[in-house]
Amino acid sequence: MNRGFIDKEWSRSLCALLCGFLGLAQSASAEFVEVTVQIEEADSRSSRTYNTLCVFGTNTWMIEGEFAVNAKTTWWCTDTNIIQHEVITKKVLPMDSVILSGSPIFSGPFPAIGQYPEVGEQFVRIHHSYDKRPLPGVEYVHWLAFCSGSFLKAKGRELMPFYPGLGNRGPYTDTSQSFRDAPGLPERVHIYRGDGKLVCSYEVQQSTNFSGWTIPVRFTATQHILLGGNQPDRVFVLSAKVTSIREAAAPAPPSEILIRASRE
Repeated sequence: MNRGFIDKEWSRSLCALLCGFLGLAQSASAEFVEVTVQIEEADSRSSRTYNTLCVFGTNTWMIEGEFAVNAKTTWWCTDTNIIQHEVITKKVLPMDSVILSGSPIFSGPFPAIGQYPEVGEQFVRIHHSYDKRPLPGVEYVHWLAFCSGSFLKAKGRELMPFYPGLGNRGPYTDTSQSFRDAPGLPERVHIYRGDGKLVCSYEVQQSTNFSGWTIPVRFTATQHILLGGNQPDRVFVLSAKVTSIREAAAPAPPSEILIRASRE
C-alpha cells in the first residue's frame, strides 16, 4: 500500500541540526549492516514489486526506496532525529489521481491540480524524536523488521498499524516475540485495535546469522482494512525477501542534503 503522491507542502527544517548530522559519520563507531530487499505488495485490487535498501545499526539507520508512485524517498535516523529526503522521479497527471485513487495501495492524499511537482524536484524535512511516527506504510514495516529492536525493549512503547486510519481505531495493543540476541529484532508481531480486533501482523519466515546478529531475510506484513457495515474487510499483504546482505559504514545524510534542509 503506497502513500500516494508527494506534494510541495513540507515542514520547515531546523538549521541547528546541521552540525549534529554532519558529525555523525565521523563519530559513529558501531557496526552496521546493509540489506537490499525485494518488496511485493498487494491487495484485492492492485499489486507491485520493487527493491529497497536499508542500512542499520542499533539506533542509527537509513531506509530508501520508491515507496511513493512518483518519488524516491530516503530516511536517515540518528539517536534523536530523522531526516527525510524525496526526489520526484515521475510526472503525475490529474488522470493518474483518478485511476490510482481507487486502490488503497496508491491511496492519497493527492495534490490539487496545478500542484504536481516536476521530475527532479527535491524536498527535505526533519522530524524530531518526539514525532509519534514520521514513517508511513512500507517504510514503517522496514523500520519494524530491521531497526526496531531498541524501541521494542523500551517501557511504555506503542506500536501502531502500518497504515493508521483505514477503518481502525486506537489505542492499540500488541503482542510481540523477538530474537534472543543483542539487536533483539522482532520475529513475530500482532497489533490490535481498541476493540480487540486484529489489525496488523508481522512474521519472519526465514532469518540468518550475520556478524552475530539474527536478521530476517524473508518476512510478511499484513494489515486488515476493517471497513465496517456491509462492506467486506480488505487485506493488504507485503512480502519481503532480502536479496543481498553485507557490512556497511554508518549511514549519514550527505552534506548537500543537510545544506538543503537548512534552507527549506
